[in-house]
Amino acid sequence: QGKILEAQGATIKELEKAATDASDRVISLERGMVKLSATQGSLKGRVDDQEISSRRQNIKIVGLPEGIEGRNPTTFVAAMLGSLVGRETFPTPPEMDRAHRSLRPKPKEGEKPRAVIARLHRYRDRETILRWAKENRACNWDGHAIRIYEDFGADIAKRRAEFNRAKAALYKNKVRFGMLYPAKLWVTYQHKEYFFTAPAEANRFVEEHGLEKRHGK
Repeated sequence: QGKILEAQGATIKELEKAATDASDRVISLERGMVKLSATQGSLKGRVDDQEISSRRQNIKIVGLPEGIEGRNPTTFVAAMLGSLVGRETFPTPPEMDRAHRSLRPKPKEGEKPRAVIARLHRYRDRETILRWAKENRACNWDGHAIRIYEDFGADIAKRRAEFNRAKAALYKNKVRFGMLYPAKLWVTYQHKEYFFTAPAEANRFVEEHGLEKRHGK
């Protein structure tokens, strides 16, 4: 019986050691996962920064029929923008690095044309064009209604769209607001300025100030 108890005691010690080793491995794996998660977040941040930088001087033109730009879209878009904004602002067409259709399959007949993405050589020219576009939303080129927007990546566009509920309430109540790049909402209300990076905070603001009925009631 003594030998049995001795064997059982040895077995228990082995099990305890195995459990301790397994626990150590789990802790080590958890620490590794934390490091990997931090590295992934850092890498994603760098990629986002690079995307933001690459699009900093871009604009997006919507509504131009397919093929209207001919064989040299860069020259065409530069001349079009110079003419639209006016010779007072651009005595010569704004310098442009490149212009091309958005990278998706060419639409079939009857479908909406692809947007044109254009990169201005100078950031201030981009800002001048975007300001003009905000003041002239119903612009027209060669009989075609077009719109000019900032060019956002899918992730930034999604982040900005999350503010739509708050922006709709602000718009309906004629409260001055705008979006700062890449995804920050600024609001001027009762002579004070507010800034929101989280959509939930912006939604709470419009509710607490009676700009939107709670729960849509």
